[in-house]
Amino acid sequence: MNDPNGFSMFKGSCHLFFSKDSIHWEFVKILDARHHEYGEMWECPNFFSLDGQQVLVVSPQFMEADGGEFHCGNNTVYFIGEYDSENHSWSRKEAHQLDFELDFYAAQTMEAEDVLWLL
Repeated sequence: MNDPNGFSMFKGSCHLFFSKDSIHWEFVKILDARHHEYGEMWECPNFFSLDGQQVLVVSPQFMEADGGEFHCGNNTVYFIGEYDSENHSWSRKEAHQLDFELDFYAAQTMEAEDVLWLL
């Protein structure tokens, strides 16, 4: 849905941007959106490759319980999927809860020396 100012109005979406210099940024596309699942709003997205797979971590607000997973309401979820860097298409394959409490809400990763990933 678009508002009169041209902004896309999505609840729970991850937008992909590109920059050559980390100063000037260009919107590429909406990488993923909730589509009435996985909460109302996504905070603190983190998108990276790990062991040949692409991972998207988000912290949804107001998730509904789903059996044993996603019971807190405000969880951190990670999606494993496939990303095509040529046309920037992402397709989710799996969704999992990162933590069963709120300890890792808004979790971020970074790559350290020797290809070590830190959470």
